Amino acid sequence: MAMTPLEPDVLKQKIGGIDDIEPSFATGGFKAVYRINVAGRAEALKVVMMKRCGEPELEEANLREQAARVRREIEALGKCRRPEIIKLGTIPPKDFEVAAERYLAYSEEFLTGSDLWKLIRGQRQRPGLGELLDLFIALLN
Repeated sequence: MAMTPLEPDVLKQKIGGIDDIEPSFATGGFKAVYRINVAGRAEALKVVMMKRCGEPELEEANLREQAARVRREIEALGKCRRPEIIKLGTIPPKDFEVAAERYLAYSEEFLTGSDLWKLIRGQRQRPGLGELLDLFIALLN
């Protein structure tokens, strides 16, 4: 079951601190991304739906482990200091529930433009060796 993006008004109510929110502009599997404004600044709100395992006796442990995994990824991102890597936004991780589904949301800086995948797969020439090496080195640091 893929995630259906939540309505902006629901997110404003559940998360708080958001001045304005636009409908989701990107979804994938169990995540949706929204453009939000917080104190006059554009940010990307990431909303992750916790996937249910279907076994009632294991469900709570399963949901806690998924939330912990997302929180570890957020913590790791917060430690990255490279200019090539996106920065965390002002909305800290927030757990909430909508219609018996569990979610975790947080924000990152909002960048305009295309993502690397679209650039590589698009009409543009594929990156040259120098550009690929720069990307690889940035990921290692």
